[in-house]
Amino acid sequence: ENWLRGSGNPWPWIVTGACSKTPTRSCPRPDTFRSTAMNKFLAVNPFQSSRRWPAKRMRTLIVQRPWTMVVVACVTFITLLWFASSYEVIEAQPDLLRISPSVGNVTPVLRIIVLGESRLLTPLLVLCESLAAADYGSDTIALDLWVDHSLRGDANKLVVWHQGPLHVHQLAKAGPLHGWLRTWSPGPDEEEVALFVADTEVVDPAYYTFLRGARMRFNRSMDIAGIALHSAKILKLKPGAELEEVVDTSSSLILYNAAIETRTFSPMSPEIWNQFRMWCENKMTDFYFWPFIRGSPTRRSTEWDYFLGSKDVTWNLAFSRFCHEFELSILFPGFEGLSHSTNDGNARAGSHRVQTLESPIRYTFSEFTGKSQFVSEENLAAISKIAQQNDGWVCLTVVTRAFLSQAFSWLCNVDALEIRPPVIVWLVTDADSYNALKDVRGTVTLHLDEFSEHDGGLSYGSKGYWTLMLERSKVVDDLLGCGISVFGFETDQVWFRDPLPLLRNIIQEGADIVGALDSKREIGGNFLFFRSSLATRLVSREIVTQFQKYYDDAYKNLTIHYPPKYLPNDQSILSDIVVYHTSQSGNARRLLWFALPRDLIRDGVWYKSVTDYQPKSGLPLIVNNNFIVGVSNKIQRLKQFGHWFLDNETCNISRARDAVKGATFVPDPPKATIQEYLRGLSGEEVRNSGVKLPYY
Repeated sequence: ENWLRGSGNPWPWIVTGACSKTPTRSCPRPDTFRSTAMNKFLAVNPFQSSRRWPAKRMRTLIVQRPWTMVVVACVTFITLLWFASSYEVIEAQPDLLRISPSVGNVTPVLRIIVLGESRLLTPLLVLCESLAAADYGSDTIALDLWVDHSLRGDANKLVVWHQGPLHVHQLAKAGPLHGWLRTWSPGPDEEEVALFVADTEVVDPAYYTFLRGARMRFNRSMDIAGIALHSAKILKLKPGAELEEVVDTSSSLILYNAAIETRTFSPMSPEIWNQFRMWCENKMTDFYFWPFIRGSPTRRSTEWDYFLGSKDVTWNLAFSRFCHEFELSILFPGFEGLSHSTNDGNARAGSHRVQTLESPIRYTFSEFTGKSQFVSEENLAAISKIAQQNDGWVCLTVVTRAFLSQAFSWLCNVDALEIRPPVIVWLVTDADSYNALKDVRGTVTLHLDEFSEHDGGLSYGSKGYWTLMLERSKVVDDLLGCGISVFGFETDQVWFRDPLPLLRNIIQEGADIVGALDSKREIGGNFLFFRSSLATRLVSREIVTQFQKYYDDAYKNLTIHYPPKYLPNDQSILSDIVVYHTSQSGNARRLLWFALPRDLIRDGVWYKSVTDYQPKSGLPLIVNNNFIVGVSNKIQRLKQFGHWFLDNETCNISRARDAVKGATFVPDPPKATIQEYLRGLSGEEVRNSGVKLPYY
């Protein structure tokens, strides 16, 4: 009251010394004041109907008794803290209300996860009715309903589902992001298929036919993050122009790298969804992280960036940023779509129209986001077609005019032993190499115009050598970005046994990168497998970025005043990241790297340890003809040890077979060793387990 009148301190009995010593009518004792105020508060009849009660009593409690302002403020603050948090999913022991027993132990083909975001019963029932009307054939489909606690009983009684098990869970504190993240947590070895559907949607009866067909066709396309059911809202941001919406009414399939207004979504694989969950956990702990799209001129340059500036972002905003970082796209059906929102009250009826699975049309949010592409779209399409015939990966090697004869000697080697890898892709840099290799049976030759022309041999340490190594790294990076796994090798080597069975065993155990360390304890680039996982893509991008910087400093920016003999390159940068963990980006934290034992993949130093012509004792898998300068010197050394298999450009099959006749070989590491190595056991655990790991 004193404060409102401007007469000074509103709490004189607390601050001024006069009140603390001599209480008066205008300045009572604190205990007397509390007693009087409490009596007046208790005397209030809360059930009286007079409209004057709120104003009169509140003025009495707040204006005439200022201490109650503090109480009201505290109560309000505590109430806001208690109720301000958005809904999130209870992960530990969810409240499972109903499980249909009709399907026994049959594993569901699809798990439909319905998120009750509206917290209303009617939209939930409408959605479930549309889901039940779809044609599932004889497939077992599980339905998981995540609803508000007030709807659990009604959902349990009213939802009818005969296609498989029905689970009703309590959705407690589930926000627009975490509700999507925590309702599905597949294990690393699971192959379960999930479909997220918000209860604000209805689906077309033909949706399952489209979803099943799209997954069968694009299952090996690791550049596709998932499949949406509604039509794509395509926004494009052009340099120097405003954001515009693109309406595509003719395409039956669309690939787009943003999840704008996506409310029905099926992740392409558990691996992608788990990577997204881990990515969100890491990003959301960063106070300065905002999930805006890279390349946007301002943070609020997109109309769907509504929640920017808040940690409570929608899932599709975070997933769009995730797709941009990992160069992923989402597959959308045609213009009409197969799911529609009920928020506007005019959801379209099911059309029963099956979407055709033609080649999709690709769109990107921004024309100047992401990395620049080195390989042309035409060449990428050709290599992608080859990869689909070989479990999603290609065997890749670069051939120049100077190394053409070594390529044919290697071909003679693997053909004589019948261990040629499937579907070899020759990347050639000149017309002579293209004409010589294009007719080789079972191989594909691509003349990449992207490669710089190199005349004659490329001696180690020359500018041409480093240029070719950088360009090779860019090719591998582009292929990984398209979801193509790459087995890279070089033809200046000798194969004594087929390395692919061992390589496949390691890949099946989950390895992202497989290679071998040379005598300098660096990962050799002449035998290297990259699985097109999300972690591998980030590492590959870092390799290209760092390699390009060192190259530019040496030859373009001229920060180095003399031509360098050595540049940090793809091999040394990869070694720093995955072996010595010197990278500051953290890209290798989720990457599984397997180092082959050094006695299996040997470098050129091996030739200094043997003296016999065609040595036969303890042969490795592969010997690389490196650590020697000059093409002629390489060929001379191979001839000296009986490992040159051409006579006047003709394959000498008997010599190639004699190289391994009666030989003994270094054994492959057993499966237990591979598993324990990839688990990353500590030194003490390795000693206790008795498993011998590959030597670093």
